[in-house]
Amino acid sequence: MEARITEARVLSAYHVQLKFDDGTEGQKDFSDLVGKGVFADWKNYENFQKVQITHKGRVLEWEGERDFCADSLYLAITGKTVAEYAAD
Repeated sequence: MEARITEARVLSAYHVQLKFDDGTEGQKDFSDLVGKGVFADWKNYENFQKVQITHKGRVLEWEGERDFCADSLYLAITGKTVAEYAAD
């Protein structure tokens, strides 16, 4: 399986509502990264809100090449293991 993000909507408190091409939806909390390393500029919430879906739905990305692959986000939202995901 290869997850593709079809929608990403920034919510409050550094959460993003995600929807995938198989209909799976859920929220990912990014608040633990705020202010750390390459995520330092997320302290300004406007920078966090500039998220984009890139690479044909395979990447959730912010300016400065900060990104998360769709597969890892799918696993985080569904709670599936890599083995379960690969079997789909």
